[in-house]
Order: sequence, then structure tokens, then C-alpha cells
Amino acid sequence: MEIINKDDKKRFEYLCHQLFQEPLGKELVKYLETILKFTVADPRQSSNFAYFREGQNDIIRMLIFGDKSHIMNIRGENERRSPTTDGD
Repeated sequence: MEIINKDDKKRFEYLCHQLFQEPLGKELVKYLETILKFTVADPRQSSNFAYFREGQNDIIRMLIFGDKSHIMNIRGENERRSPTTDGD
């Protein structure tokens, strides 16, 4: 999924973070992570199934990474705001 601009991306990451910090959100992440472990392709199924599964996995990864990306952005902002102690 292409997110249109930086503000949209930050908002999406914030929403993922808020959702996955709640107990039910944490339970949802565990469930979604189990879906990622399923086989994408199976020779007994049509090739369309593999495309479907890979699209499904992309959405799940985007949601899970949205939360982690928000956390990394917050840490980066906090590090930029904190005074440096380089011996000046």
C-alpha cells in the first residue's frame, strides 16, 4: 500500500501503536503473526491462492510494522531532543 504523504504515514503508525498497546490488540498481533507462518503457496491450489496469501501477508506486515515504526520514530525524536554530552 502506498501511503500518500508523511503525515498519513505517521497517523497510520500512531493508530497501529495505539491499537496494539491494548490487551486485545496484543492478542490480535499474536494471532496475525500465526497467519504469517502459514505456507503462501501449495501445489494443490491454484496460483491465485498464492497471490491472495501474499497480499494478505503484506497487509499483516504493514500493520505490525506500523506499530514498531511508531515506536522507533518516538525514540528517534526523543534522542534528537535530549541534550548531548560530548564534553563541550
